Amino acid sequence: NSGEAKCVVSAAEFVPSGADVDHSLWGSVLSQCCHKDQSIDGIESTLFDYNRALTDVAVQSHLKSYLAMLASANLDALNDTELCALLINAYNAFTVNTILDAMLGRSDRSISSINDMSTWRLSVWKRPAGELDGKSVSLDEIEHKMLRKLWREPRIHACIVCASLSCPNIRNEAFVASRLDEQMTIQVSEWVANQTKGARLSSPTGSLASGKSKKSLRISRIFLWFKDDFASKATNEPGQTPNRASEEVVGSGEVYFIKKHAELDIPDDIEVEYFYYNWSLNAFLNEGS
Repeated sequence: NSGEAKCVVSAAEFVPSGADVDHSLWGSVLSQCCHKDQSIDGIESTLFDYNRALTDVAVQSHLKSYLAMLASANLDALNDTELCALLINAYNAFTVNTILDAMLGRSDRSISSINDMSTWRLSVWKRPAGELDGKSVSLDEIEHKMLRKLWREPRIHACIVCASLSCPNIRNEAFVASRLDEQMTIQVSEWVANQTKGARLSSPTGSLASGKSKKSLRISRIFLWFKDDFASKATNEPGQTPNRASEEVVGSGEVYFIKKHAELDIPDDIEVEYFYYNWSLNAFLNEGS
């Protein structure tokens, strides 16, 4: 729970890094396997070519080497910006690898959703997903005990991707410390601009007793599930770096966050609704697959 976060360092100490951890291997995987501007079930998404990741020798080698780098990374040696970028990349790489491992375990390599990997004993979010700094971690641990606990930074939700159609789109490049703020802001802008899963402002549906036209704002369920995260005072303006968590929050919430990042004229008294969350796999299928 983000409310449990404590202030670790001040915002002034969290500055962009000039020397990035090398995430080029993961970047290579993403550039070769991500396909932008795709659509499945009426949802516009960037899709990931899991079949290529299983069969392309170079992609396999790069992913394996990147996972080995994460396993041996010294997290204590990283500054805040480097650590934040690494954890976002780790979450996404471990998610992809979780899907690939599950596909290899099935004769037809068919996976319909990441939730297929959950059992009645252990959900996919709580099972070991990979190794960081010599320690086995789950996706939940990276998201909730590291990213959300260390930084009250709502833009993180636009950057970590759970391999589902309704997730924010997976980025086709690795996150890097020297460009982290820019990359995170772009992720948010593209997410809330996506009218099939991010944010969509309806046309007026009728007149209220007051004579005003009624509009509604339909937004991702991520804004509902993590509502408190979007009430943070550390909801940064574009151009700022992510802040470490603090206890101070404001009541601006998800509507303020969306108004700041989306080109939408949103009334203050807007009625908020939520998209259905489609957990189907964000898989790109080549012709003939």
